Order: sequence, then C-alpha cells, then structure tokens
Amino acid sequence: MTKRITCVIITCIFVTMCFSFFYRERNMMSRNILKLKAKHRPLQANSMASARKPVSFEHKTYVTERTGQPDIKVTHRVLSQKNIIFVVAYMRSGSTMTASFLEANPGTFYRFEPLRGVYNKFKETKANKTTQLKYSKGSRTFKKTKMANVMMKELQAWLTCNLTSLSMETILDRGYTLHERDSCIKDKRTYRNKTSIQSRQDQIKQCVRNLVKDCVKSPSIVLKFIRLSVQDAAYFLPSFPNMKIIHLVRDPRGIISSRDRVGFHYTKNGSIANLCKDIQSNLFWTKKVFQQYNNRIKIVHYEDIAENPYQLVQEIYSFVGYNYSKDTEHFVTSVTDSAKSSCPFCIKRKNSTETASVWRHTIPEDLAETIYHHCKHSMDVLGYLPLENKFQLRNTNIASRITQNTSKRILQSDLTMPPLEESWLHQTL
Repeated sequence: MTKRITCVIITCIFVTMCFSFFYRERNMMSRNILKLKAKHRPLQANSMASARKPVSFEHKTYVTERTGQPDIKVTHRVLSQKNIIFVVAYMRSGSTMTASFLEANPGTFYRFEPLRGVYNKFKETKANKTTQLKYSKGSRTFKKTKMANVMMKELQAWLTCNLTSLSMETILDRGYTLHERDSCIKDKRTYRNKTSIQSRQDQIKQCVRNLVKDCVKSPSIVLKFIRLSVQDAAYFLPSFPNMKIIHLVRDPRGIISSRDRVGFHYTKNGSIANLCKDIQSNLFWTKKVFQQYNNRIKIVHYEDIAENPYQLVQEIYSFVGYNYSKDTEHFVTSVTDSAKSSCPFCIKRKNSTETASVWRHTIPEDLAETIYHHCKHSMDVLGYLPLENKFQLRNTNIASRITQNTSKRILQSDLTMPPLEESWLHQTL
C-alpha cells in the first residue's frame, strides 16, 4: 500500500514537471516570435514617434570625458542602399551651379532646397503659435517647437521616395531644376473657380505619383541645401550607407557681397556674425565626419569650381561615383563659359572665374575687414587671406587665398563649436 502511494506521488510530480516545462517552453517561443516580428516589421514611412526618439534611427551628441567635445554617436537601421548626395552650402556660395553639375548626370533624381517650403512656413509663425500644413489627406496643425519633427519626416520621405507623405508646402514649392520634373506647380489661376479645384487636386496627385516613380527608378538622389548644417546631414549617414556629403564653401566676403547685390543686406539680423558661426560649426562637424566616416564627405571651394570647372567636376564625379562623359563636359562649358550671364539666381555665367572674384571690385574696404575679423579662424583654416589694404583687395592678380589641401588642414586644426544655438534637427533630440 505504501509503495503504491509512493508511486502515485512520484507520477504526479513527474507529470507536473512535464506540464511546467511545456508551458515554459511555449511562453519562451511566443516571446521570441514577437521579438522576431518586431525586428522585421516593415518601416512605416509615415510614422514618427517623436523628435526625442525617431522611429528609424537615433543620433545624439554627447560630451566625451577625454576631450570635452561633442561627438557623433549613433544607433540605426539601414533604410536605403541608394546613392544619395547632400550638397550642404550657404546662400550665395555657388550651390545651385554646383548641384546642377550633379543633376546633369543621367539617372539623377534632384531636388532644389527640399526644406524651403516647410521652413518658411514655420519661420512665419510667431513663438508659442501654431503652424498649419496641408497634406493629401487634410491639414495638420503643429506647434513651432515641432519644426524639427516635421522637417526630419520631410527629409526621410525624400530619401526613401515616400513622397506621398510630403506636405503641400513642399510639393508646391518651385525649385530651380534643369527639367522641372520635381515641381508640381501649374497656373495658380485654376484656383479661382470651384469647378477647377478638383481638377487641380487630381493634377497634383498625378504629379506626386510621377515623382514617386521617378525617384524609385533613379539610382541616385541629390538634395541641395542652404538650410541644413553638416551636423544635420551627418544624422542620416548611418541609415543610408551609400550617402555622401559635399560641403561647399566660399570666401565669406564674396558671400556677403553677393547677398547684398541681390537684396539680402548684410546689416540685417547680424548676418555676418551668423554666417561666421555657421561656417565655424560646419567645419567642426566636417572634421568629425572626416574622422568617423573618412571617405563620405568632401569639402569643395566654389572658387576652385569657378576657376577650374572641368577638373573640379571630374573630382566631384569621382567622389560620388558618377561617370564623367563628353556630355558632362559640354554641360560644364554651357554653365561656366556661356554666351552671356543669366539671372542672379540662375546658373549660367559668361565667365565663371570673373564672377567668383567680382566682389573684390565692389565690396567696401571696411566691410571686407569686418568680415575677416568675424570669420578669421574659419577663413585661416580654409586658406582665405586678409587682403590688408585697398591695393591688395582690388588687385585680382594678388591671390585672395592660398593653395592647400583643405581636408588635411581641417583635420590638423583645433576646431571648436561656436557659442550658437543647436541646429533645428538636434534642438529637441
């Protein structure tokens, strides 16, 4: 009797252990399946958690204990293997002409200033007020503090060809392109009567569908910016392994003089100091990208393009992996050695070399001295000379900069971040 009871007890214990083991294994398997599904869940291009934790990747700056300098720290997920090129520049630095050389390459999907429409919309909004943006499925209202979120979504949409998620402020923003393929603007008079509104909306939808097809089939995407910093551009490098950055620079005296000629007066909004801070910050982050990504950023002088366009375009093409052809050379000639110069915001110049140095004949001496004073450290790194008197300033036979390996000089220089506000993309990260 005792033996029978003992056998029953042992059998119960064994059965209990088997059931316990079975349920534990089943729960573990369920958790693993959920993790696997989460890992391979397709990216929702329209989803964006918040500026503090983007859906696709995270990029933060932090202060290292050893140097006390901000660095790039990333965790990421690859979103595209496309050949992507960012041209990061400054207003009136020759960026439109430089980007046109890249756009001229067959198979390139190009966008001029993809952030301009949204950026201007937010800029019009006063602090603590809201901005309304229009989308294909209706309007959405954002606080001004959410500008970083919106602009990050817009950029990611361009880079992944998810153009149906773009705001109408972006879609309807007219860009300067060779083919007008990226502009969905038609005659705005069609808005005047109700019968044409639906037709107009259908035209825009069809235009966006065409843009998506063009973007998807193009092996290369080129985006040109004057509203994006090198720091912001570097944010996207981990998730786009074939992305490269061209940091275009120009003598700040030439930039300010050119802005003044087209109506952006240097006396407004502390533009000289702001420009110098932007250049200093971009050089700092250019060095960081050189150190961490080596062959994925190239610094280019506008003056080199203007003076030796064929050589420089070949170097740029080699950097981004383009094939320099006879057609490319003919296009370079049409832009830099045209029969006559086109409008101030257009790309064709009768003589690009003269255009690059025209500021030396028109800029006031005291203004040139002020700009050099504000930008001295950055200009020294870039090789721009002080031109200390009127004779040196006006005599174009005297070089305004030294010939050097600027990339090497940047890596050797002690560059620091200027005391300025964080970039729009990182201000809430």
